[in-house]
Amino acid sequence: MSVRIGRVSANSLDVIALQGDLDLESCPEVLKKVGDRALAGRHLKIDLSGVDLFGAAAMALVQTLHDQAVAAGGSCCLVAVPPRIIRVMAIVGFEDIVPVRNGPNESPEPAVDESVA
Repeated sequence: MSVRIGRVSANSLDVIALQGDLDLESCPEVLKKVGDRALAGRHLKIDLSGVDLFGAAAMALVQTLHDQAVAAGGSCCLVAVPPRIIRVMAIVGFEDIVPVRNGPNESPEPAVDESVA
């Protein structure tokens, strides 16, 4: 399955909505499409509500985006994280690496506008 990427930008904030499987095949392509935003020091909110598969490759992707954004003066957090993904993150302690903000109204609904095969 491919990953679809939606983005809504305002001022220094980008809300990135991902849909599909974040795996070894799709994560490098997501990094190519979103990494420039992190390197520019943008504040990233990554919406995982549409993600079906989130494993080690996805954690490496998110940690890379987080580290790049923070190093450039920005930030990165995860929003709308499904309970099954929260459980995986809790098991490996990933919530301590990248902030998770799952409160109401944390993320607008971006239109999905790109597909990564």
